[in-house]
Amino acid sequence: MLVGIRGCRNQRASQRWRSRQRRTGRLVLGRFMGVRLTQFHELIAAQFGAVRGASVVVDHVLTQLGGRTATQAIEDGVDPRDVWWALCADFDVPRDQW
Repeated sequence: MLVGIRGCRNQRASQRWRSRQRRTGRLVLGRFMGVRLTQFHELIAAQFGAVRGASVVVDHVLTQLGGRTATQAIEDGVDPRDVWWALCADFDVPRDQW
């Protein structure tokens, strides 16, 4: 079985999710708050590796973002760019890679 956006198991549920995001202004032409989530995840994988990166976004609590994980912050509407910057600061990523 194919899983769609955010774990939706069918196309209808996936369409409802997209519709809700459009109404709230959070999803615009494949972008989430101005930065592509795909790019965010590519940066995470490049910096931390695929497995560790997946763990970082769901387990690491970012104090700069109100004690939320990266995943929680993005779901709450924080721009992925700001989440990326917070992760970079917490993990001492060199500024030229931000």
